[in-house]
Amino acid sequence: MEAKRIFQAIGITVQNGYGLTETSPVVAIRDPNCNVLGTIGPPLKHTQVKVVDKETGLSVPDGSKGILKFRGDQVMKGYYKNTKATEAALDKDGWFNTGDIGWIVPKHTMGRSRKAGGMIVVVGRAKDTIVLSTGENVDPKDVEEAALNSK
Repeated sequence: MEAKRIFQAIGITVQNGYGLTETSPVVAIRDPNCNVLGTIGPPLKHTQVKVVDKETGLSVPDGSKGILKFRGDQVMKGYYKNTKATEAALDKDGWFNTGDIGWIVPKHTMGRSRKAGGMIVVVGRAKDTIVLSTGENVDPKDVEEAALNSK
């Protein structure tokens, strides 16, 4: 995040895009007219996104963290001659499990965040998540960042 702020401070616009090989190549990108730092922007046209609970697989409300899933024409139909991997990555309705943890910014009608509604924030990888004894999920990136910023 620090590098993005430095570029913004000196007047260089950096736009994020997000995708994986399986999503040929992007599913979301920041708009130059609404370039919200910390997000990857909204999903592309004709692309659907949802966030699901890591344990139950059920959709969670906007603003809640979970596993990012995408569906759209650019999302692969399956891995070549690998049914097992395809079943692990795609559900029966065609939703692709990115393996990333993120959330969708809730829509607001007032305030500075009103334009950010519907944008996606990626916070880490699901398999890297540390589960504390309290049951709270912590991204190691947050711990590393706190350690780097500590004197």
